[in-house]
Parts: sequence; structure tokens; C-alpha cells
Amino acid sequence: GSHIRQPRVVRSDKAAAVAEVVGLTSPAHRRAELEKEANRQRARKALRKARLDKQRTLELLKRRHPGGVLGFDAPGTEGTLAYAEETIRAREAAMKAATHAAQRQAFLASRDGGRAVRGYNPV
Repeated sequence: GSHIRQPRVVRSDKAAAVAEVVGLTSPAHRRAELEKEANRQRARKALRKARLDKQRTLELLKRRHPGGVLGFDAPGTEGTLAYAEETIRAREAAMKAATHAAQRQAFLASRDGGRAVRGYNPV
């Protein structure tokens, strides 16, 4: 007939061999696995807390000192950590203002002056 053969396990401890074939674990092994998992969870929690503490510190710094902290960090400083977004926004605004001013100057230079229209210089 159809006879299912168990895999052959070479071990001196027969109970451990049976447990391995069946998929059972000893209490000591189970406890060790649970301790490893608990340690992994504690490590993940500690890393998450450290990351959130850093974020909170930076947010408090920006909220309480929007102009920066003398000798530490400020918007416009090269390589700033806390104020990087503000520095980028300020640079973009300055570039936009400079572009607008140049366009305005070109527009005003292209128009006829007040002297041609009025016969005198109004400025």
C-alpha cells in the first residue's frame, strides 16, 4: 500500500527530532524567539521615538525662533538643517522679484517718455 515515510533525522535526542519533524518548538526556544521579537520591537520603537523627537525639536525651533538662533542656525545660512525650506522659499522669492524688476525696467524703457507726450519731463 501507500506508506508515508518520515524523513530521517539524525539526532541523539529523540524528542527533539520528533519535535523538529512535527514542527513543535521547545519552551526555551519559544521563549528565546519571543525575547528576540520583543527586542526588535523595542529597537523599532526607540528608533521611531528618536526620529519623532528630532522632528519635534526642529518644529519647535522654527515655531519659536522663525528668524533663526544666533550661532546655531538661521534661514539663509548655507547648509542649514532646520530652515532649509525657508531658505529655498526666500531664494525663489528673490529670483522672482529680480526677474519682475528687470521686466518692469525693460517695459518702462520701451515706452515713450513723458517729455514726448506732454512736452516736458514730469519726473
